Amino acid sequence: MDKELKMIQGVITGSMLVVIFIAVVTIASEVSPLFKDWLKITFGHHWVGKSILASIVFVLGSTISTLIARETTIEEIGKRINLLTYLVVLCSVAIGGFFIFEASI
Repeated sequence: MDKELKMIQGVITGSMLVVIFIAVVTIASEVSPLFKDWLKITFGHHWVGKSILASIVFVLGSTISTLIARETTIEEIGKRINLLTYLVVLCSVAIGGFFIFEASI
């Protein structure tokens, strides 16, 4: 069971990293036309680039987190899921707030 819990912990950590990554990259690509152009040139479209990079972040983050994870419990997994939920809400508000701010100036 411990192996499965470590994998779950790794996947949750990878998910947290992706949520933060998407928020940062989305805002950065809107602030920096050079970065957005790089994503377009490299991947064909900036959303495709964000998706590919997010997939890499997830795979690497999940794998590394699983490999270095210590023993965990169901309670700790529940806390991590709650943290992931808070991060999703926070990053969604950050992206939405950015676009509202950008539209108002």
